[in-house]
Amino acid sequence: MVLGEMKRMSPTTNETPKVAPLYATRSGLDLDSRSEVTLAKTQPFTEVTTADEFTARLGGDSKRILEVMNDGLRSFETEKMLADSTIPWYKLTEENEIELDESKNPVQFSGSLLVGEKAKSFAATVLNFAKAAFGYPSEKLPKGSTKEQQEAYKKLKQSAKDAAQDALLSNPATVEALKK
Repeated sequence: MVLGEMKRMSPTTNETPKVAPLYATRSGLDLDSRSEVTLAKTQPFTEVTTADEFTARLGGDSKRILEVMNDGLRSFETEKMLADSTIPWYKLTEENEIELDESKNPVQFSGSLLVGEKAKSFAATVLNFAKAAFGYPSEKLPKGSTKEQQEAYKKLKQSAKDAAQDALLSNPATVEALKK
């Protein structure tokens, strides 16, 4: 998705400010689809061309003005965008592009993303359950193992974790507790 061009002239320099999309991404487990998803938020970012514009965008806070330059402003705008619940998240394709529907409109994410400490805690639970009930190997692969053995070992570990995750998420009470 390419955001529309926004053009305006700076009143004192007669320069056209650079406008580029600002992206923020987040990945995690969607409890509704039970799969890993990568989401994105995006909005236009316009660089300032005058000190007055810079001051205005930072609300006239002189300490902040001294601390923040355009690279910092980009970071500031990203943080602001992440906190703004009115800006939707979009699911990304495998090519890291925003997924589009058949009408070429961005598809908003509508699942329940598990992130942060809950995601870490759930991952640990999945691993422990995989070890206890689904044959996740606790011993390491011996040195000198062939590529085929290494691949089979990875596949065994992943299938045990997948089975444990599926078993945990098949319980509606578990899903509801994770959504809280």
